[in-house]
Amino acid sequence: MPLCFIALVPPEDLKEKVRSLKEEIHRKYGAKRALRLPAHITLQPPFKMESSRLPLLHNTIREFALARHAFPLKLEGFGAFPPRVIYIDVVDPGPLKSLQNELLKVLQKDLLTREENLREFHPHITLATRDIARNRFKAVWEDFRNREFDETFIAEGIYLFQHNGKTWDISTEFTFGN
Repeated sequence: MPLCFIALVPPEDLKEKVRSLKEEIHRKYGAKRALRLPAHITLQPPFKMESSRLPLLHNTIREFALARHAFPLKLEGFGAFPPRVIYIDVVDPGPLKSLQNELLKVLQKDLLTREENLREFHPHITLATRDIARNRFKAVWEDFRNREFDETFIAEGIYLFQHNGKTWDISTEFTFGN
C-alpha cells in the first residue's frame, strides 16, 4: 500500500536555497533526515492509500487544484518545534490554512478518515527534523533563530509525494487553474 503526502513545492531556485541550509545543518550538526525530501509545505501529512484507489486520489486532487488560483507565499525567518525541528516560517498563513482546510474536506469525503488529520496545521518548510541530537538542538536553534531569510514565491499547484522505500519522490504535480 503506497505511502503518500500532499504539499506545496517552491520553484527550483528556492528549493536549492533551502537544500543548502539543510546541508549546512547536516555538516555542522549531523542532522540529515530533512535531506530526504525537497523543500515543501505539507498540506496533508503522510497517509497510506490502496493502489486501486490512487486513480480516485489523482482525480480528486486534479479537480481540487483546477478550481484554485495561484497565490503568493512569503517565507520569512526561522522557527522551531523544540526539541527536534527547525524550519523556515510562512508569513500570513491564512491563505494556506484555507487551502489546507478545503483540501481536507474534499479528501475526507471519499479518501481519508478524520483520524489522519488530527494535527494542528502550522505551515512551514522543515530544515531539520527528528535526528537533531537533543543536546545539539539549542546550538542549532541559536545558529538560526536570528538569521534573516526573506523569500516570496507563487504557489502554482499542489504535489502528491510517494515514498519509494528510502526517500520521498514527487509523484504528480497538479497545477492550479488560473
